[in-house]
Amino acid sequence: MGHVDRHNGAEDDPRRGGGGRGGRINRLVARLAASQHGIVGREQLLGLGLSEAAISGWVSRERLTVVHRGVYAFGHRPPDLRGRWFAGVLAAGPFAVLSHRSAAALWDIASVWRSIEVTAPTHRQNVPGLWIHRTRTLNDDDITVKGGIPVTTPARTLIDLAEVLTPPALVRAFEEAERLGLLDMRRIDDGISRNHGRHGLALLRRILRNRLEPPDVRSKLERRFAEFCRRRRLPQPALNAVVCGHLVDAVWPGRRLVVELDSYRHHRGRTQFEEDRKRDADLLLGGYRVMRVTARRLEGDPDALAQTIRSLLGATALAPTIPASPT
Repeated sequence: MGHVDRHNGAEDDPRRGGGGRGGRINRLVARLAASQHGIVGREQLLGLGLSEAAISGWVSRERLTVVHRGVYAFGHRPPDLRGRWFAGVLAAGPFAVLSHRSAAALWDIASVWRSIEVTAPTHRQNVPGLWIHRTRTLNDDDITVKGGIPVTTPARTLIDLAEVLTPPALVRAFEEAERLGLLDMRRIDDGISRNHGRHGLALLRRILRNRLEPPDVRSKLERRFAEFCRRRRLPQPALNAVVCGHLVDAVWPGRRLVVELDSYRHHRGRTQFEEDRKRDADLLLGGYRVMRVTARRLEGDPDALAQTIRSLLGATALAPTIPASPT
């Protein structure tokens, strides 16, 4: 699924002239180009019955415009963006698909990038004007067709984006995918399990974990912490901010203090335990202190917690506490 049919067959051999087989071939090429955003490939043209000499003649008469080696725009109009995307897929070789930032633009979860990015599972020489990603992990679950263009699925696209986008841009892509109803957490989790060792997976897992955390556990804990800071007259931190390439729960950038809000469910498992420690080390190397705050401590010992945070922020005096409203 998802690869381009590059061998549309026809046995008629076209003859130069105004009608007959030549006219039929012209109609077949026009029909093929119309289904492919105005783009045709040399192998497809040969399959329709054109000879190499005929293809060269069409190029010289500008009935075909070379986009990439062996890939042409049919007619006199230059290809539009989708035509250029399709041409890139065709030029990258068998079973290539649009991917990364180009796929994100096709799915409308990110803006159009200046280069065209495709992923190809087979070896192919570099093509000028294309960024070709090589992979051995692309399978049928990772590819689909959108608007006639073979492309990575939204889940695989988000996994690929983790390697090339900044953390804030990746978060925005997730948010846009969610808004458009394209976010499939199960498929993303399955894709991560097939792509061990790729760059960006730590941040991807972090974003995924935040979204998988039940709203009554995670978002409520963040709201409680913001309210806690307000009532204890602590400076309001930035919530869900990116620091040193990691998405953190709360940070006071000027004081270089990070607070991570830990729930029992959120931190089960050896893998998560190890990743949290690595993130803490990265933040420490970046000059940030990391304080972990549990829901139990936030509720059971708020005064001592406020004292600790105030001391870490460098406050010189304790501010009065605003009485909590009845619940």
